[in-house]
Amino acid sequence: MTEVALDLRVRGGKPSSFVRTSLAHEAALEAAGVPWIGWDGGPVPAPVLWHPVAELDRAASGVARVPTLHDVSPLLPDPRPAPVRWRRARRFRRRLARLARDGAAFAAVSEDVRRRVLELHPELDGRIVVVPHHPAPAMRPLTAPERASALEPLGLEEGFVLFVSALRRHKNWEGALAAFAALPEPLRRRHPLVLVGDRRRAGRRPERLAVRLGLDPGQVRLLGAVGDDLLPALYGAAAVLIHPSFGEGFGLPVLEAMACGAPVVVSANTALPEVAGGAGSYGDPWAPRSFTPALRRHLEDEGFRAERAAAALRRAAAFTPERSGHAARELLAVARAAAERTM
Repeated sequence: MTEVALDLRVRGGKPSSFVRTSLAHEAALEAAGVPWIGWDGGPVPAPVLWHPVAELDRAASGVARVPTLHDVSPLLPDPRPAPVRWRRARRFRRRLARLARDGAAFAAVSEDVRRRVLELHPELDGRIVVVPHHPAPAMRPLTAPERASALEPLGLEEGFVLFVSALRRHKNWEGALAAFAALPEPLRRRHPLVLVGDRRRAGRRPERLAVRLGLDPGQVRLLGAVGDDLLPALYGAAAVLIHPSFGEGFGLPVLEAMACGAPVVVSANTALPEVAGGAGSYGDPWAPRSFTPALRRHLEDEGFRAERAAAALRRAAAFTPERSGHAARELLAVARAAAERTM
């Protein structure tokens, strides 16, 4: 018997974290041996419908619907103007209230997300299951020739500082630039900062900020969005990944970087310590220069960098499809039980 239908509609759009989540759900169910079927609208051919997003399809009636809760970032402080944050928080609270009313069970990507949602909706206790991400098989250490072949068209050499995320305010790309600018100038020349991610929201502000911070043009590279096929080479060639986000529901780039052998310097907040654990070095996103000492040590001390890279690989190895699959089995049991109570 097919136990669950996976909502695959996001796979028809551009690459996104939701596409990766959908693929991760599929891998988790396969690893757990759970029979599933894809769904892209119409009647649901299974008793449970699992969405990779925090939405419920209104047309899918008569089944237990399970949304995936990625974060509560609209409720967290960040540098955006207060009216913007207030509007986003109001919309988020309303959407979460609808989910709490209509969802049978809920997949949270981290314990941090689960805890924060329960603070708002304690009635959901027992119906939220943490189903953590795991890195895709392609996110693995590459050989030096493989990395060189991928980097050559980009004009990059190994040893750069890497930032991977959309250039949006809550991701704190400004903090990454400020932390990098506080490094000694010789280090910045040898280890440029490479920013990878959709920059449409940022416009020309990264270039203007780099000038204000006194960074030479050759010390900062903005690659924009790149294909997932390039990410393993970029992660593996980086001396260190910096991820100074103001808040993350999980922080998939951090896990991917570690799986490719990159040491990470991340914010000590929300779910990031849950992901990086003892393999990470930490800073305060509200004080960008707090990341600089860790960056400097990774760049100056090859032995330390190698030790941190090995720790990153060990940490990433704990996030597996089997682990996620075990959680998915628990999630489906909760969904079925919730549906039976409402029948």
